[in-house]
Amino acid sequence: MPERVSVRDAESDDLVLSLKEATVFHQAAADEVRLRALWSKHVLHSYRKPISDHTRDVFNRHARRLKEASDRQSMILDSGCGTARSTRMLAERFADCLVVGVDRSAARLSSAPNLPDNALCLRAELSDFWRLCHEHSLRFRKHFVLYPNPYPKSEHLLRRWHAHPVFSTMLDLSAELELRTNMPWYAREWSCVLSCAGWTTKSATLDLNADILDHEAMSAFERKYGMDGQTLWQVVAHEPVRAKLGKNP
Repeated sequence: MPERVSVRDAESDDLVLSLKEATVFHQAAADEVRLRALWSKHVLHSYRKPISDHTRDVFNRHARRLKEASDRQSMILDSGCGTARSTRMLAERFADCLVVGVDRSAARLSSAPNLPDNALCLRAELSDFWRLCHEHSLRFRKHFVLYPNPYPKSEHLLRRWHAHPVFSTMLDLSAELELRTNMPWYAREWSCVLSCAGWTTKSATLDLNADILDHEAMSAFERKYGMDGQTLWQVVAHEPVRAKLGKNP
């Protein structure tokens, strides 16, 4: 059995890969086909799972502040903020904005650093929080999704955010979206679905060397992956200018 095989990528010439790499390549291509079909399905129907009481209570406690920041077009969303290191850094970068970090884990948020006055951390289910924001017509200047769980097994495709039925609702929350990941196939899938939605995307690798990771890494995951020498990917996307597609009630 050959140790290396040649495969063809639609965006490049023949690639010579190991058998393991070729398997991953072909699986990713198959997943992209499924993702396009899922987007066509999900964009037509709203996600209807009941919103948890806990997330609704958290949202209601801060709704006024969120609405005021949204009306000023000065709000940043940090989804899956973990220990909120990224929330603090974003608050320093966007000093004129309210930066909202959201994570489901009380344990992670308990390790959050002291935050500036323009930062807010909430423990909530993201799929519920996004829908509540949409329900209240809140908009964010920019939305960050940093190192989400990639759920690499193909049978877990629907657990990836870009394959989830809430994704189209999430896209309505901002005009600009930034993903960071250490999985190149995840960045490619993310771009694939965003392209289906009419968004423009730009993918690049992050230039973070070990000398600056302690100070410049946006999250604990970014620091860990960078220190391990892994390539880190960034996808920045902008919503289409045209009117958004409507959903059936």
